[in-house]
Amino acid sequence: MAEKTNAKSKGSNNILPFRRPVRINVGLVIFAFLLLYLLYTLIHFAMRKTYATFTVGAEEAISQADTYKALILRSEKPVYSDFAGNLDVFVQEGGRVSTGTVVASVDELGIYSEAMKAAGRSNTLSEDSLLRLKGRLTEMAVKYDPQNFRSIYAQESEIVSFFLNDLAVSSISALEKSLSMDEFFHVKNADVSGLVVYYRDGYEQKRARELSAYDFSRGDYERTRPGQLLSKGDFLYKIIDSENWSLVIPVTTEQASRYNRYRELPVTFLSNNLTVSCPFNLFTGADGGMYIELQLHQYLIQFVNDRYTQIRIPLETGTGYKIPASALTSKDYYIIPLAFGSETEERGKAAFVCETYSGTSVEARRVELTVYRQDDEYYYIDKADIADGTVIAREDSDERYTVRLSTALTGVYQVNRGYTVFRQIEALRTDGDYCFIRSGTAYGVSTFDMILLEAAGISEGQILR
Repeated sequence: MAEKTNAKSKGSNNILPFRRPVRINVGLVIFAFLLLYLLYTLIHFAMRKTYATFTVGAEEAISQADTYKALILRSEKPVYSDFAGNLDVFVQEGGRVSTGTVVASVDELGIYSEAMKAAGRSNTLSEDSLLRLKGRLTEMAVKYDPQNFRSIYAQESEIVSFFLNDLAVSSISALEKSLSMDEFFHVKNADVSGLVVYYRDGYEQKRARELSAYDFSRGDYERTRPGQLLSKGDFLYKIIDSENWSLVIPVTTEQASRYNRYRELPVTFLSNNLTVSCPFNLFTGADGGMYIELQLHQYLIQFVNDRYTQIRIPLETGTGYKIPASALTSKDYYIIPLAFGSETEERGKAAFVCETYSGTSVEARRVELTVYRQDDEYYYIDKADIADGTVIAREDSDERYTVRLSTALTGVYQVNRGYTVFRQIEALRTDGDYCFIRSGTAYGVSTFDMILLEAAGISEGQILR
């Protein structure tokens, strides 16, 4: 019985469990792989930084026009009343007078003024006055220049002044016949010839070098005009006795440096679009600021009532390129004084005598380096071309210069070959989002070059993917 039991137990141990074979679904694996690859690609493109480029266009003429509030200075001689009384004037504002011309009268009693006005209303031009007027009109017709129409304004002023002054003289003559002109009626004649103006503002005796920034920004500027009733010593009028006048403008150091390359500057008056060429001089004002005085010798009558006027100075600054301002960046270069280098046969390079010290011995070697820029004082050398602390000897001298000082030059990143290359530029002016740069700059950009649109955060030699 025991044997049967053991046999049965032994047979049951020979039964093995069935295991289902593992089957790999190749399609599912490929799908999972493609899904992961797609997710990786999407994330990579979403997080990858993009680089936009700008293609440099053709050269174009570049001009720079600065606008200023100019202060007008001229030779002005104020005239004051020696008496108190009623004022009458016989020359219009801006009218031209000659020496001895009746300009104004002061009536201490007030009776002569009314009588003179009544006499003037009934007066007509005398035969002599008509002949002089005819001669003046004939002269104007002969000298008329259709290319200079602005001269008509000055001639118009002279004709009006002629009528007013003739009226004044004839009225006073008529008054002398009807009334006894005694010591209470006073006629004021012009002491010099010039233009008559009936306001004062404190700048009559001002000189250019006495001006400061306050004179161009003052909010309390005001004028004083003579009233109908005068007190002794009151202002009557002033005579501008010279056709020479000037415009004074405040300038920055950069503007002064740019203008100082010219002998004359073009000036456009914004009020009438008149453009003239003016000699000028640069000077330091009373506050230590820099100013320019522009000298003129005509068109004074058109601005006789102005103390301030808006002007523009347009300058052709050469030819160049227009690029986005966002493309600008900078790079540091070592600076080496010109005295420590010498010219080489190869253009754009300079030779330097570099010294190496080993104990007590000194080894000198001549090295030719690329000069990326040169001004009146320094060579500008790429930091990759020479080591910091290099000692340079001056030929035929005991002087030594240690390379340490550096300065930044402005430039852009050229990306023609797929990686960034620094190219220096010379900015002429910035206009909003764009910068105008000079063409033909050494190690600069040329037409059709591709430059990086956004230079911020980019380094030289970076590969763009």
